[in-house]
Amino acid sequence: MKSILEVFLLTIMIVSLAVQSWEDLRHKLLYDEASLLLAVAGLTHSFYFGQLLDGIFACVVALATMGVLYFCSRGGMGLGDVFLAAACATWLTPVTVVLMLVLAFSLGGVLAAIFICFGKSRKYAMPFGPFLAMAFLFAFFYGRQILDFYFRML
Repeated sequence: MKSILEVFLLTIMIVSLAVQSWEDLRHKLLYDEASLLLAVAGLTHSFYFGQLLDGIFACVVALATMGVLYFCSRGGMGLGDVFLAAACATWLTPVTVVLMLVLAFSLGGVLAAIFICFGKSRKYAMPFGPFLAMAFLFAFFYGRQILDFYFRML
């Protein structure tokens, strides 16, 4: 049975991701305050389950990876995407944060390919926040199973 704190933190997670995804789709805008709330809830969750160092290290991995992509993209990716990825990472382990990023870019790439096939311009600025949110949920709830399946297939 889940504790009241865990249910509260999971509610914050779901609401924050829903708000961020909706605003990114509508206005191509991610709010730093929502990402900060998600990060604080994630660190609290990690602390509660004795995985605070994993959450912090996963956050550093996400910040480093997304930060490099932010600077290399020259405006193609917003700083809000970097902050959202880092906030999501506080809930994960370093291994599952890599899974989250791979899934997010894969989901986004598939949709971009579909858009291009149906005549959408390559200059279309596709919001990345919803893909990060979906990938995070997959990694958080099914990360271990996905990774176990992947490594069994090698």
